[in-house]
Amino acid sequence: MFFRQSQGKFGEAARLYKKHGQEKKALNMYTDLRMFDHAKEFLGAADSADGRQLIRMKAEWAAKSNEPRAAAEMFLSAGETMKAIDIIGEHGWIDMLNEVGRKLDKADTEPIKMVAYYLKKHKQLQYARDMYHKVGDFEAVVQIYVEAQEWKEAFTLVEKNPEYKVWGGEKIF
Repeated sequence: MFFRQSQGKFGEAARLYKKHGQEKKALNMYTDLRMFDHAKEFLGAADSADGRQLIRMKAEWAAKSNEPRAAAEMFLSAGETMKAIDIIGEHGWIDMLNEVGRKLDKADTEPIKMVAYYLKKHKQLQYARDMYHKVGDFEAVVQIYVEAQEWKEAFTLVEKNPEYKVWGGEKIF
């Protein structure tokens, strides 16, 4: 009962804010209350930055509320790719990691390498290798070939790129 009464009071407060040209205060009130759907009503039509910020806030709340998949999806839609990859990778959602990695432009080196890191961590060496290959990190590709004991591929890549014969000061081939 209290929630319904107070919800009416919040609505009235929001209407008063709007009436006096203070939509931002209504937006802040609803986001503080984690009433994100109500907050959307007070986003400026042209203010996409506030929209992204609202999605980020909702994603952070979802992450704290033990809804990591929803949080990751919201972070992706808000352009917070690294946060999304971190959540996805920590939970070991391989298909989702691959999908994110494939959708990234090869110029997005750091996010792709982060995807590759998590794929490697979860023993998905072929997928990790594909991500490293996408960004041209052939040293990491050679390392994966060596870890997977795929010697033919490792030797072929090293023959094409002799600089990878030495690794960390040691000759590996």
